[in-house]
Amino acid sequence: MNPPNPPLYKEMREAPPVFDNRHHGLWYDRFFNQYDEQWQVYVEDKHRGTTDGKRAWISTVEKDVGEKEALQKATDRLAMLCHFRKGDIHIATGSWHFATGLGNPHPVENGFLWHPTLGVPYIPGAAVKGLLRAWLEGEWKERRDNHKLHRWFGSEDKDPKKCDNDNKAGAFIFFDALPLEPVTLKADIMTPHMDEWYEKGGENPLDQKVTPADWHSPVPIPFLVADKPKFMFPVAPRNGKECAEELLKVMKALKSALEWLGAGAKTAVGYGHMPDEDKNERRKILERVERASMSDDEWVADEVKKLNPEELAKMLGKNRAKTKKKQGDLWPVYLEQVIKVYGELIHSWEHSSIQNEKMAYKFIFKHKEIDQS
Repeated sequence: MNPPNPPLYKEMREAPPVFDNRHHGLWYDRFFNQYDEQWQVYVEDKHRGTTDGKRAWISTVEKDVGEKEALQKATDRLAMLCHFRKGDIHIATGSWHFATGLGNPHPVENGFLWHPTLGVPYIPGAAVKGLLRAWLEGEWKERRDNHKLHRWFGSEDKDPKKCDNDNKAGAFIFFDALPLEPVTLKADIMTPHMDEWYEKGGENPLDQKVTPADWHSPVPIPFLVADKPKFMFPVAPRNGKECAEELLKVMKALKSALEWLGAGAKTAVGYGHMPDEDKNERRKILERVERASMSDDEWVADEVKKLNPEELAKMLGKNRAKTKKKQGDLWPVYLEQVIKVYGELIHSWEHSSIQNEKMAYKFIFKHKEIDQS
């Protein structure tokens, strides 16, 4: 194991910071300690007893990162903001590895993009917008439509010289895509065979050490990736309901872009593709958003109205204890709404031959907590 040597003042190196599983991004980016006495990153050397410092550092964050509760609160807040702006969300899961921020500077040569407060990988809204634009400009399913590009994104082309109309704010707001659950991070390896050619080929192309040829050995370079992450992609119209119909087209195009182009880095070799849509998770999020936008009385009334007679009888019959536990402090309000909406129906169950209906009648009309007057 390599002796840790962080680039800190002498007093701090004597008692270096210890990672306590808080913000993985802050630790990974700021506290790299795999330097030797000459401030060079450790390389594998059996005589010195050292291992590859880059790989050793990546191993410190090879785990599930992010707190489940914090991620749910963050995604719910974002979904609620999107909902109030008459927007929509798309939930997509990666089919394999996802890499982001590889161009960020870092001692391991390939950086990583971390959310500043959540400490997890994420996709900035600008990147989501760029992905969707690339899908439309690539003419994968339809011919390029400059009018649509100008309306959705605010410009007909990324080159101002090719635009016939003035640039403006696009019709849609693309929010950051956040993971819905803790993300599993892993180490991956790229093996460029001719790194000297890419670095120095323009200076001395005839040098045998530089010339691209089959006698060169691959140079393994480790980098950090997320394994099959699940992201929420929120999109909202800038002017509310005006773009409601177009929003459906935007979400459909975004789904196709994630499936066929992929997000993040190295998409050409299969990284970042997200073909799996999680409709069940989307439904749960929208239900929480709807619940948060209603008062307790409104929410209970809405839940009660959704019940059919069979469900009602079961919830007030053999499943009454579970129903009471689920409603918690709202149990009295729940019973009041049940009587208000289904009182006559439950009263008709007085002589029912169905056990749950008989139990529901006896409970409701002989329940001491409810004032029948």
